[in-house]
Amino acid sequence: MNVRFIQRKTPSHSAKVSDEFRKSKGLILVTSNLPAGVDYPDVTLVIQVGAPSNRAQYIHRLGGTGHGKKAQGMLLLAPYGRISFYLASRIWQLQRLLCLWWIQTLIEKYG
Repeated sequence: MNVRFIQRKTPSHSAKVSDEFRKSKGLILVTSNLPAGVDYPDVTLVIQVGAPSNRAQYIHRLGGTGHGKKAQGMLLLAPYGRISFYLASRIWQLQRLLCLWWIQTLIEKYG
């Protein structure tokens, strides 16, 4: 399983992680936003953290995935509005084992 967080990093670091991620298999992308032109054709599940501002942004976040293959999208929202990507990554770190189990279950279910 290949899960990556790219957050508040230098552009060169983000590009390196992005390239490694793109070349991997069994990809799950967790994102609060994606820049235009990002393309991950082997991603089968996109987990979006925080509400997009509109329908077009939601579709844009899913747009770089699948490319004719079966792909799924999931949107995680905080009970009281938006959750920041920073907070989501901290929650991930604190609950890592639970999250990894949950993601593995999704991989087994959705491929």
